[in-house]
Amino acid sequence: MGALKELNLGYFERWENSVHFILSTICKSIFKFKVKAFLSFYFCQKKTKIMKQITLMMTLFLMSLIGISQQFLPRVFGVSESKTAYIFKTDGTKITCQVKNLSWKKGNIDAIKVVDLEGNVIKLLPTEISHMYLPPSGLNKLGSTLDFMDDPSKWGSTDLDKTLLGEKLAYYEQSACLIKKKTLTLMMQVVNPTFCTKIRVYGDLFAEESVTGEEKSYYVKKNGDAAAHLIERSNYEAEFKILFADCPSVLEKFGADVKWKDFDKHVWEYDQACK
Repeated sequence: MGALKELNLGYFERWENSVHFILSTICKSIFKFKVKAFLSFYFCQKKTKIMKQITLMMTLFLMSLIGISQQFLPRVFGVSESKTAYIFKTDGTKITCQVKNLSWKKGNIDAIKVVDLEGNVIKLLPTEISHMYLPPSGLNKLGSTLDFMDDPSKWGSTDLDKTLLGEKLAYYEQSACLIKKKTLTLMMQVVNPTFCTKIRVYGDLFAEESVTGEEKSYYVKKNGDAAAHLIERSNYEAEFKILFADCPSVLEKFGADVKWKDFDKHVWEYDQACK
């Protein structure tokens, strides 16, 4: 009996050890599976989160490029004497030159003196110039806002020379302007050169600026207008309804909350949506 008892105990001990081993193996396998599953889930979630962050960053970046491309350019007060300028006269001739002097009178260009490629000094009056592309001086903040002009795919519709615009030159053209009930022919800087086919917006050299640097007035000429007229922040809500009356999408999108700071966006939307 004693031998049989020892035999049974030995049998049960081995059986218990075998069961313990099997259960341990199963538990370890389950644990490893859960760990792997957890890690897989964690890193999948982490990867998804990172991808979402990258996508968001790229979206914001692209939106910023669009935002930059639809901004008005700042007014140019100084011109570089060392860089090349391009002047197109009313008689059809083109002068490739360097600007030596830009004269102003009552806030408008009064005369321009240049040196052409042959070294000839030429003095021109605004009435002799159809349009011109001038390089801003280093003192102007124009250069830093023109980086988007390296890529015409970010532009709207323009009838200007894309190659010269791509050189980050300020564009001026001769235009009739209504100033205090008088129509004058002036050389005006177009501040929306990359989306100016339908509406020309000209810098107002007498424009006051807000505390944040926002210009409070511009001259505007729509296709078909005989002369550009002044639009000011103080009367923009009324002007908005007149200027964009023929574009339902602009009225619908911005009409409920017309803000002067969005004037450039309104012109951009008109350029894009109203063909």
